[in-house]
Order: sequence, then C-alpha cells, then structure tokens
Amino acid sequence: MWDLQAQTQVVRARFLVERAAREESVFQMRDRLKELQQQLEDAYALPLQATHPLKRIELEDQSKKLVESLKKQEAELQTRYAKEEEAKTLLVSLELRSCDYADAKLKEETKLFAEKQALWDLNFTLVDELQSCRQTIERLYLLMQKEKGIDNKQEEDNMEEGQDSREDGQGTAEGDDADEDAELSSRELYEENARVFEAKLEYLQQVRRFLLMCYDREDRWRALAASTLIKDTTSDEWMTSIQLSRQEDTLALLQTQHEEQQQALQHQIKLLTKVKAALQVQIDEVNMKMHRLQSDYQAASESVRLQTQEVITALRSEIEEHKAVLRKEKL
Repeated sequence: MWDLQAQTQVVRARFLVERAAREESVFQMRDRLKELQQQLEDAYALPLQATHPLKRIELEDQSKKLVESLKKQEAELQTRYAKEEEAKTLLVSLELRSCDYADAKLKEETKLFAEKQALWDLNFTLVDELQSCRQTIERLYLLMQKEKGIDNKQEEDNMEEGQDSREDGQGTAEGDDADEDAELSSRELYEENARVFEAKLEYLQQVRRFLLMCYDREDRWRALAASTLIKDTTSDEWMTSIQLSRQEDTLALLQTQHEEQQQALQHQIKLLTKVKAALQVQIDEVNMKMHRLQSDYQAASESVRLQTQEVITALRSEIEEHKAVLRKEKL
C-alpha cells in the first residue's frame, strides 16, 4: 500500500506539472490568437489607408498576401490549440481519477470505522452476557453449596438416629434419591453455564484481539492518509502558487498593453486634434477666399453694369445725334 501510495504521488505530481504547462500554453495561444485576429483586421483595413488609386492597388496586394500568411498561422495555431485542449482534458480526467481514488480511500476509512464500531458493540454485548452468566453461575454454586450442606446434615442425623424401621429406611432412601436428583440438576446447570461462560469468554477475547488489530490497521491507514494529505496539500499549494503567478503575469501584461493602447490613443487624439485645427484653418481660409471672390465678383459685376450703362447711354446719344443729322438732311 505504501508503494502504491508513493507511485500515486509521483504520477499525480507529474500530472500537475503537465497540466500547469498545458494551461500556460493554452493561455499563451489564446493571447496569440487574439493578436492574429487583430492583425487580420488591420490587414483587411490596410487598403483604406490609400491616398490615390495606384497606392490602393499596391496596398490591396500587400493586404492579400498578409491575410493569407496570417490565416495560415491562425490555422496552425488552432490545430495546436485543439491538441492542447485535448491533452488538458485528458489530464483533468486523470485528476478526476485521482479524486476517485481519494474518495475510495475515504470510503475505506469509513468502512474501517464501521467495522470497529460494530466490534465495540459486540464487545459490550458479550461483556453484559458474561456478567449475567457469571451471576447465574454464582447463584448455582451457592445453591449447590447449600444443598450439599443440607445433605451432610441429613447424613449426620441419620447416623445418630440409626435405622428404626424398614419403612422409615425406605422413606429416607427415597428422600435421598430426590436430593441427589436435585443436586445433579443443579450441577448440570452449573456445568452448562460454566461451558457457556468459557465459550463466550473465548469469543470475547477473539473479538478484542480483532478489535486491537482494527485499531492497528486504522493507525497505519491514518498514517498513510496523513502522508497523502501532506503531499496533496503541498502539491495543491504549488499548483495554486503557479496559477497565481500566471494570473499576476497575465494581469501585468494586460496592464502594460492597456497603458500602451491608452498612450497610442492619446497620441492619435492629439494628432487628430492637430489635423482638426489644420483643417479648420484651411476651411476658414477657403471661406475667406470665397467671400473675397464673391465680393470681387460683385464689385466686378457692378463695374461692368456701370460700364455697360455708360456704353448704352453713349450709343443712345450717338443714335440721337445721327437721327438729328438725318432730319436735317431731309429738310
């Protein structure tokens, strides 16, 4: 049993190490998958950065090659992830088998306790029966001693008085036979109870020997269980410390990534603010230029209107003068 326990501890420790390694690998692959998915999204959005059609065509080719490479890496990583999950499931099933073994040990300990308790109950029952049997034997012994004293007294009386008549002798003989029958009956009961007492006493001794053996077996079992508990507790503490360290590393990595993303977003916000300010300046300049052009257009239109009006007035004057000349010529 000790050899089996030692082998079980070695195997369980190996399972714990392998499961911790598998879990660490699974978490790393999950992070890598998230990174690949983010890179795929960036690769799909790469053509949107183009500023003119030729640049867009170039970025689309680059995006297609990058997407193919990333999808290939993602497929390989998914395959590895499935294998790691399968191995982790197997290790968890083995851990469950170890838990079943611990449960079986607990049931065995419960069974040992039940057997010991049953032996204790049997021991108390036998002690009570022996006490009762001993009291019966003592009463029978006292009865036999009393009857024996009466018989001795009768014999002494008979020897002193003698045999007076034949009838008196026959009556005394009959009385003696009755006393002998009573004495034999008491003796037989005494011997029968003595045999029962000896048998029960031997049975009680066997029960107590077996009870001591149960105590010895329970002590050895508890020593084994204590060793198991110490090793299991040490293994669980080691496993807990490994998981705590991994969680702390993961949180630190996430915190670092969050700070980096926050800094990048703040930088982008600053750049967008600068771009917005530059665009606002450009918009203001365009608006001013439009107002200036509109004013120039309006001024030019007014000048053209005045010039046209002057030309029309001049033409009308010339026409009137020409008409006057024609009238004079007709006259």
